[in-house]
Amino acid sequence: MDNESREKLRPVLYLAAGAYLVYLAFKMYGGLGQMAGTEHTVSMIAMVVFGVFGAATFIFGLLVAKKVFLDQKPGAFGETPEETEESEQEEEK
Repeated sequence: MDNESREKLRPVLYLAAGAYLVYLAFKMYGGLGQMAGTEHTVSMIAMVVFGVFGAATFIFGLLVAKKVFLDQKPGAFGETPEETEESEQEEEK
């Protein structure tokens, strides 16, 4: 796998991991009513940690995705510089 493919895959993995951690936090919240004592406390702490780290990872993934996908140089999607200039000229009209 080349570097360009890795750079495009990385934000997708961050987004997926962050979403999964938030999902786990919500699933743990649903099961809190069935727990008591120390188990309840540990689950609540884990739920908060999963939620916070999941949200942070998801937001970081969005920022990285913006950098990778929106701040592309001309020709990043297989276009030649001439094709990029033509499309920019058409947009101006």
